[in-house]
Amino acid sequence: MNTPSKFLAAAVCGLLLGLPAAAQADDNWPTTDIFIHFGTQDNKLTVSPPELTLQAGEIYRIVVINPSTKSHVVAAPELAATGLTVDLLKGTPKVDYPTAAISAGISVRPGQMMEWTFMPIQEGRYKLGCNQLFHKVAGMHAMIEVVDEVL
Repeated sequence: MNTPSKFLAAAVCGLLLGLPAAAQADDNWPTTDIFIHFGTQDNKLTVSPPELTLQAGEIYRIVVINPSTKSHVVAAPELAATGLTVDLLKGTPKVDYPTAAISAGISVRPGQMMEWTFMPIQEGRYKLGCNQLFHKVAGMHAMIEVVDEVL
């Protein structure tokens, strides 16, 4: 079976077997935690780490932390379109989730965080960044590379 077919089969099986429930059981679906800071305590418009490499077909819990005094709108439309979102958690009650979608952007207020449990499926390079115009122009994003080979 070729690689794209394996990922498609895994995705379909995951949906049929209830991937959200399985993702919580670390024995069946191990999850790797990744912590990303949007901004700094002194309000620099940076994302740290600026580059990440993810393995296609693995499950990641991406925790976005906002240590700054500015709000950030976290978005990854291309990445979200090429994988499976297992869960999108508020993290705290002050995170704005009226239409929570990582593809459109989720507002993370100062001192707050959000969690996105995600399985990338398609290889490529994708941006995870702030969708606010000035922040976007300032280059506030991380590049995420999804690879198919074992790291």
